[in-house]
Amino acid sequence: MVIKATKIILVNQRNKEVLLYLRDNKPSIPHPGYWDLFGGSIEEGESPLESIKREVKEEIGIKIKDPIFLGDLFYKKDSLCNYNTKISVFTDKVVIPLDKIKLTEGQKLEYFKLEELSKIKFPPFYKDFIIKNREILGV
Repeated sequence: MVIKATKIILVNQRNKEVLLYLRDNKPSIPHPGYWDLFGGSIEEGESPLESIKREVKEEIGIKIKDPIFLGDLFYKKDSLCNYNTKISVFTDKVVIPLDKIKLTEGQKLEYFKLEELSKIKFPPFYKDFIIKNREILGV
């Protein structure tokens, strides 16, 4: 079985940084204690675009209007995630200061420059995807 999910790379264009959140450190969730992109599972009857708009609104209270689809990632089940996942990845710009964003899941938010992604607990397949698309993302 393959789970369908969406993620978004939110980029602060002014500082060329990616907005991430630190996941809770619960063994029952994928990648506990890792930094992550926003997003989640696509609900039945929902398109990937509808899903990412809903997820961002739920997770940080931001209404995104025109996210750009970058492509699909396929994640194979491993010790950090108990299922195979097809992830539709989007991007959009964000200019909101951290203190104006209300995080509703996870431990904290932070902006990161591209070179900092190798120094944090961040899934390598996301880092590689960001590097591959860095010109489009502007990071």
